[in-house]
Amino acid sequence: MNLKQIITASLIGVSVIAVIALKPFTIVSQGEVKVPSLFGEVQETYLDEGLHMTNPFYSFDRYDVKENAFSIENVSIPSQDKFKSFADVTIMWSVEASSTPKLRKTIGTMTDVETKLLRQPLLALLREAGRSVEKAQDLYKADVQAQLQDEVKDGLSVIASEYGLNIHAVYIQDITLPDVIQKAIVVTKELEEREAQEKARLAQETLVYARDTAKAEAAAKSALHNKTARQAAADALLYERKQATDAQAYDVKQQADAKLYAAQAEAKGNKALAASLTPALLESRRIEVDMQRMKSWNGSVPTTLMGGETANAVPLYHMGK
Repeated sequence: MNLKQIITASLIGVSVIAVIALKPFTIVSQGEVKVPSLFGEVQETYLDEGLHMTNPFYSFDRYDVKENAFSIENVSIPSQDKFKSFADVTIMWSVEASSTPKLRKTIGTMTDVETKLLRQPLLALLREAGRSVEKAQDLYKADVQAQLQDEVKDGLSVIASEYGLNIHAVYIQDITLPDVIQKAIVVTKELEEREAQEKARLAQETLVYARDTAKAEAAAKSALHNKTARQAAADALLYERKQATDAQAYDVKQQADAKLYAAQAEAKGNKALAASLTPALLESRRIEVDMQRMKSWNGSVPTTLMGGETANAVPLYHMGK
């Protein structure tokens, strides 16, 4: 190889090295854009994903146009009761590719965007939104959290939309209340737990009492039923006896009434007979009886033996007979 060829090859090599060193191209990753600057002056354009041949004197700022999560820990949230609570806040956001040149000129890099358009407005908006929270412990309520998240999201959207940023969601998580409130909540929870246990115990005692009362009532009803049955049986027996006694008394009364009636009838007959026996009639009857005796007399004299029926008996003669 002669000298001329060596010089030519050397020049070509130097040129290649110079081109590589100057890097007249750039590669943009997926989901990103790059904004070029020439000697500090931001260009009015951006490069999307892919390989681009560029001015070797360009410098680039990278912007992530995917949905991003920006998080801040232990953000102070005041409430109306003068207490300050703390929470972790996450903002889901994205930047429009076409707005990146303006962002680069007015705000700065991706880090500047997060600091100026997300972090600082978020802190101010949370302080303002906290004024609507009456008590610090209300931050544990789902509706209060939702209200705060919506207020912060709306406020950030107004600020960020001017620079081509989209706020997709705001999440307030891991809320930490002041120690004094946390202790009060613990005490309240313990009291509520004790109250719940006491209610459960009272409910159990009420259940046992109701069961025992039901058993007692059932036993009382059974005893009353048995007593009623016995009383009914006794009443039935008494009724039967009374019926028998009444029947017997009725029979006795009937018999007595019959005897009384017979006696009254006999007395009435005797009275009537006595009324009909006049002295003349009695005398006539006596004469008739005497005549009958005279007809039947056999001439003997009525006697009575003194001393019984022995050989020594003394006869007495009834001369008047």
